[in-house]
Amino acid sequence: MNKYDAAVALDMTRPQYDDMLNSLDWSLHRITTDNEDGTYTVSMIYMDGDGGAMFFEGYSEIFEDAGITCRLIECEWCDIPRVTFLTILKTIGSYDKEKATKSLSAMTPIDMRPR
Repeated sequence: MNKYDAAVALDMTRPQYDDMLNSLDWSLHRITTDNEDGTYTVSMIYMDGDGGAMFFEGYSEIFEDAGITCRLIECEWCDIPRVTFLTILKTIGSYDKEKATKSLSAMTPIDMRPR
């Protein structure tokens, strides 16, 4: 995926995408793709706000639906908090198409503090 494809997937213009990419505030976006066989794939785009972006596809060539493919989007690195990474894994791993309207902002962050 390149920046143009990411902007299209997020229903943004390229300047809007670039503004968000360099906003100094991270963002996380869910994408649901209907496949030809009637199934669907949930993917996410994470932007660190400092020029870094990563595409997380809810499918892996090796692990199929049990895996995730991660790709940097035209950058050399992307900084991501562990809790956000775990949220991405949880979202892709437990997505239910019937609950497609549930927003990420309504999700409870995973508590990683030692007990």
